[in-house]
Amino acid sequence: MLFRSTHVFHLAAQAGVRKSWGRDFQIYTVNNIDATQALLEASTRMPALERLVYASSSSVYGDRVAMPMREDALPGPAPPYALSAHAAAAGGSPGWGGRRHGRVAGRATPS
Repeated sequence: MLFRSTHVFHLAAQAGVRKSWGRDFQIYTVNNIDATQALLEASTRMPALERLVYASSSSVYGDRVAMPMREDALPGPAPPYALSAHAAAAGGSPGWGGRRHGRVAGRATPS
């Protein structure tokens, strides 16, 4: 399905800070880190691919970031959800750069 795609928008993730604590953390590693890595690996076999857009989370910056947030702020993820989002964004292959756009899709969830 992706083989002839020129652009891929990766907006999927397991969201929710509260549920990421404790026994549910494995859901976050599978859905955020492993799935993103699988997509990145698949993208290397897509000859027509021009751009892969990855939407991450502002949670990777933590609570001690100046407002308004800037993309060049240093990450400071604290909850397990934020750690999984940061790991997924940082897990790209050489030459791949992630960009954090905050919430671009989905409903707001309480943190």
